[in-house]
Amino acid sequence: MLRAVTRAPVQRQTQALFEDADLVGLELNRLQGELHSAQRIIAGLKGARPAFLSTNPNDPADNFQVIRGVGELEQLMLHNLGVRSFAQLAMLNHDDVAYVASRMELDPSRIDEEMWVEQARTLAQLKGQALR
Repeated sequence: MLRAVTRAPVQRQTQALFEDADLVGLELNRLQGELHSAQRIIAGLKGARPAFLSTNPNDPADNFQVIRGVGELEQLMLHNLGVRSFAQLAMLNHDDVAYVASRMELDPSRIDEEMWVEQARTLAQLKGQALR
């Protein structure tokens, strides 16, 4: 009878360890799923260049510094990305803004709050550039 009494605490501890291991396994599976999702998102960001970007560095480039919030550095980054005209900048949708912002290491909300797209639309129209 003494043996049965001393085994019970060990069995409870063993059972608790197995339950903890199951919980750790579930959490590990969840985290691996999140990691794979993040890796897919990153791969998408590194993926194909959006069609709206110019691939010719000799295309004429507008002076984006007339847009409130765009300085020399932002202009250089936009031009290097392939956003070279007011019309291109004016046609950015939400996903395009996110792509451009990620490449410029900016928060997309800055582009939205400073209204780069709206300002570019006005400037493109004043310049007579066709908006696609």
